[in-house]
Amino acid sequence: MVDLQERHEGFTYLETEYVMQACDQLFECRHCLKWTYVHAYFLPIGSAEKNLFEYLQADLEQFTEQIS
Repeated sequence: MVDLQERHEGFTYLETEYVMQACDQLFECRHCLKWTYVHAYFLPIGSAEKNLFEYLQADLEQFTEQIS
């Protein structure tokens, strides 16, 4: 984190911490999203469960892209 703060001299410690936490959160979202594709693959085709799952998966994709 000190390295990030040194590269961007105008950043305070709290701003640097905020950026690091945002990056960690983005990593977690993408990791979770990665495994949703595996789960969706094994759901029965055309089932209500799969339709709902894919709808929620699309929301997660959209929100993950918005924060990146």
